[in-house]
Amino acid sequence: MRSTHLNIITKTDENERDLTKLLDEYLQPFYDKGSLEDCAFSYYSTKIAIYESSVSTKAVVSFVGIYIGLVFIISCSTILAIQQISETEDNKYRYSLLKKLGVDKATLNKALFIQILFYFLAPLLLAIIHSIVGLNTVIKVIELTAQVSIFSNTIFTALSILSIYGIYFILTYISSKNIINKE
Repeated sequence: MRSTHLNIITKTDENERDLTKLLDEYLQPFYDKGSLEDCAFSYYSTKIAIYESSVSTKAVVSFVGIYIGLVFIISCSTILAIQQISETEDNKYRYSLLKKLGVDKATLNKALFIQILFYFLAPLLLAIIHSIVGLNTVIKVIELTAQVSIFSNTIFTALSILSIYGIYFILTYISSKNIINKE
């Protein structure tokens, strides 16, 4: 099968719409009889159509990225929070021994904060490193194929995910602190 490509650049969007109308009028009789065999061409695309298609591609990619990211971050954050709270509950006796030895409440809270921070930051840092490498490739591929930039959507998604992760961290710390400070 042989194909030929013709690239026509119009000066204005109005000229593009006029050309599209003419091409549609030319194709209509071939579509009516159900055969494009004798037609000079069977497909064309316009700048406007390509742009609209790339915008929809950007929206789909953004939605999928946000959805998968949010589901994953909520799952991981929940597991981390439950693990840290149950560990704090299991170590309540040790914290009470430290209190009896004279460690003040502020020092215990700081130690607990650092422990929970480490457990939350370690996977987050690995995820950030992994995302930077992966997203650089994905962004380049999308920019080459769809000719759109998804950088702003990527930043929005990352900030949303970090916000949810931060909320889980804060709630975990507050819950764990309440466990060890309960008399």
